[in-house]
Amino acid sequence: MFHDPILKELQQIRQKIDDECNNDFEVYYAHLLEFQKTHADRLVRFSPKPAFTGSPTTQRRVDNEE
Repeated sequence: MFHDPILKELQQIRQKIDDECNNDFEVYYAHLLEFQKTHADRLVRFSPKPAFTGSPTTQRRVDNEE
């Protein structure tokens, strides 16, 4: 079987968080939201995809129009 030390570490971290939250999904979700707030500078944010007009075969980007 393949042994990956990074995956093992991630599994241990996940198990630690599960234990801290008593395996309660709502507590776990609140933990994730708080983590997002405290580490917002580390999050990747993607800009929304531009809208398309026309039929699927003749799609063109709206943001390219002048």
